[in-house]
Amino acid sequence: MAKIVEYMGEAMGSLEGNIRYHKIECKKSKITKDNRIVDPYFTELQNATKSKVAHNGWIMGHNCMEDFGVVGHNYLRRTINVWGDCIKLRYGSCPADSPYLWKHMTKYC
Repeated sequence: MAKIVEYMGEAMGSLEGNIRYHKIECKKSKITKDNRIVDPYFTELQNATKSKVAHNGWIMGHNCMEDFGVVGHNYLRRTINVWGDCIKLRYGSCPADSPYLWKHMTKYC
């Protein structure tokens, strides 16, 4: 229970910081469909499966080589600063974990 309270406190602080920065400091205070209160963490793809994807981003003071989507419950704690047009791909740790994605991204790169 103490961990949940800690995560809730971090999430509220992150939300407050995000709103303060974007809406007050950057003067984007008008809330619209495109200028939301906070950036969404997840988006539903408009494909046959209606897959949900997580947006990628960065975390202040975080090791950029560590997969924050797996380590640290960062999506629950709302500590990720979202790059709105970028989704997080789950490659796994080797090609056998996601053969299609590894092959596709190897060809792409």
